[in-house]
Amino acid sequence: MNRQEELMRTISFSLLLLGLSISAAAAQEWYIPKRTQILERGTGELGVRLQVSANNDGLLDTFRSDSVLFLRYTPVSRLEIYVDCPYSFIERENIENFSYVSERGSGIGDAFMQLSFEGFSGEDWKILYNLDTVFPTGRNPYKYAIAFGGGHTSVAMGQTAMKVIDPVVLFMHVGYRHTIARRFLGNKYSPGGGIRFRFGSGISLNPRVQTTLAVNAERVLTSKVNNQGVTASASTNVGFGWGIDWKLKNGFGLNSNATFGMTKNTPDATIAMGCSIGF
Repeated sequence: MNRQEELMRTISFSLLLLGLSISAAAAQEWYIPKRTQILERGTGELGVRLQVSANNDGLLDTFRSDSVLFLRYTPVSRLEIYVDCPYSFIERENIENFSYVSERGSGIGDAFMQLSFEGFSGEDWKILYNLDTVFPTGRNPYKYAIAFGGGHTSVAMGQTAMKVIDPVVLFMHVGYRHTIARRFLGNKYSPGGGIRFRFGSGISLNPRVQTTLAVNAERVLTSKVNNQGVTASASTNVGFGWGIDWKLKNGFGLNSNATFGMTKNTPDATIAMGCSIGF
């Protein structure tokens, strides 16, 4: 392999990792600030959220807009189910023959599901267990320059501890994400797993309005191609998030949130606004 081919291979794989990181943030980000209370049994929320993300990694610009349909439902006491699926528009720069090319496209992204179970609780504390799953329903980055999904199924388990100091709820989350390897174009790709941390607080400004502040981090482990580790594929993603949830009359609600990346591999900014109706 000559020097030019090696350089192009390095650039191509760097773009693939960038595509994976952007598409992984396409579905419901696990770290977006959300309400800390589980819904009452037999109740739920149906809503829609408009979400935009922008990122510049020092080489290329990427802009992503997602229209996300989501559902929260509590079938039995202490168990909440959350699902969502985005329809996405992406515009990003790419490199072809050492030249910048702007590309864009739209399509369905990866579906996301989260189960939250209240395992233990006391008068002013509780412990939740979370199970997150991402399903590869979106176009993958291995075959397409513009990808709306990551191409892999991933499963994450975590524990969230909460302490109530009225009107403040302090919380801390620790978890691990595993991504299932798949073959594309004759190669076996194994994106690195992730060790997750999140801590912050939810503040009830009044019975209808809650605001949330959180710092979140994920240590992404080394990725592998054909069981060989990829150099410099490990990363640390850190972000600061703020959200607000406002419950109106007749079951209607408004919510907004913003997350700002604090490391190179984290999207620079993700801003979302949505509305929901309870049932």
